[in-house]
Amino acid sequence: MKSPLVVVIYDSITNSVFEGQVLQPLLVKHAPYRSVIIVSYEQTRPSEHAILKINLSHQNISLIIFERTTFDKCTTWRNARQLRSLLSTFNNYELFARGPLAARTALRARTSSCIRSIIQARGLLAHEYAYNIQPEQWTLLKRVYYYLFDILEKRIYQNAARAGYEIEAVSSALKTYLHARYSIPLEQITIAHQDIPHFFSEKTVTQWRTQSRHELSIHQERFVYCYNGSAKAWQCPAQIIQFFKERKQENRLAFLLILTQNTERFRTLCKAANLEQKDYIIRHVAHADIYRYLAACDIGIIFRENHIINWISRPTKVLEYRAVGLPIVHNSTIAWLSDSSRSDYSRSDSSQNLHKNRPTAVSMIHPEIQKHQ
Repeated sequence: MKSPLVVVIYDSITNSVFEGQVLQPLLVKHAPYRSVIIVSYEQTRPSEHAILKINLSHQNISLIIFERTTFDKCTTWRNARQLRSLLSTFNNYELFARGPLAARTALRARTSSCIRSIIQARGLLAHEYAYNIQPEQWTLLKRVYYYLFDILEKRIYQNAARAGYEIEAVSSALKTYLHARYSIPLEQITIAHQDIPHFFSEKTVTQWRTQSRHELSIHQERFVYCYNGSAKAWQCPAQIIQFFKERKQENRLAFLLILTQNTERFRTLCKAANLEQKDYIIRHVAHADIYRYLAACDIGIIFRENHIINWISRPTKVLEYRAVGLPIVHNSTIAWLSDSSRSDYSRSDSSQNLHKNRPTAVSMIHPEIQKHQ
């Protein structure tokens, strides 16, 4: 039996990406032959049902919940002591921390029995904090928090690099940012790939396509656009509906399938856009069923606001589109898509015109990265 893997997360087991981006990759890669312990720091304790469900997912995976408190020095050391108490029970183990907050606790708790430490960089802590603050809401305290988050991020990644820990970025753009912003050698940063969903076979996708279209009463001749995600402002929900409305004017067989938790918000947007109910379906589906419904579609849609945190991201929804072979319509605000998906537009559709002036990969350096180079 291999040494146990301890996975530390701060973004909650109730997060929409937990099952697909945390739990499933562990089940596929690690659980069959090694023990995996997920340590989650939660602001609000999840239901016992949610905890039990994860603990029963596989006999080799277990879940430990600790309270997530504020990020001042005192409470962080408390979190680290809790984790160290667990780690001290192992003769040897591997440590995986998801994001800088988890990394700060994990690296403080790390014992001499740790044989491998990996920090996964998934986003930009300070930028994400600032992103949700309107210009008129910037108080002195919020500026101080932004500064502290920026310093924390810098120290975590630089200290990890000096200690020889592995740093794993979710995209090449994030790797470039970490190198430019914090002077971390490029050779010390790898690109995450274990949490990318595998591609389903053409036979499976074809079967799902027939079954799902029958279930949803979507005629096989209709050209189905899909939006898979929520209705947060930075995900441009109104622009997505407007985009489909324009496609519908060009092609009377166009149809829109929206898979979302925010069903009421999208119903309001579709009604405001005067879309006919026969031309769209809005549905909330379990993660276990998401690929079956995506297979019913012909093309996936993902729009994002033009911001550094979107530029360096690798959205889960994009990975899900690609797993069933969908070409993707986007607005060139995600470097990972703009760089890797130019060959994906294999199906004939006028929406490809959206990308005819898209820049080439060599010119894709975000201004926020450029200023640090």
